[in-house]
Amino acid sequence: MITRLPREVYAALSGAVAEVMKGRGAVSAPTFSILDTCFRRSLRRLTVPTVEMVFQDGAALRLAAANVMIDVDEVTTCMGFAPTGRVAIIDNKQQETFSLNFI
Repeated sequence: MITRLPREVYAALSGAVAEVMKGRGAVSAPTFSILDTCFRRSLRRLTVPTVEMVFQDGAALRLAAANVMIDVDEVTTCMGFAPTGRVAIIDNKQQETFSLNFI
């Protein structure tokens, strides 16, 4: 359920999301399990920045707020990404509501 990104990529994404969220008045919340970019409030009460995943061939996937953030309890929402080693694993949270067409 959580997309894993190489540490450098994750750090850049996490930092950018946290900076934008702070600028929009969001209050940071404690880490929840492996999710460390968290905010106080439910997803429906936050204004989440647009996140776009761009792949090596130039294809891009623009993620809706619900594909970026996860409500972990009634008052805490966290970014649905976590750091890992060298290989990215794009999981189902980021794929929800998208259809894939293979050529």
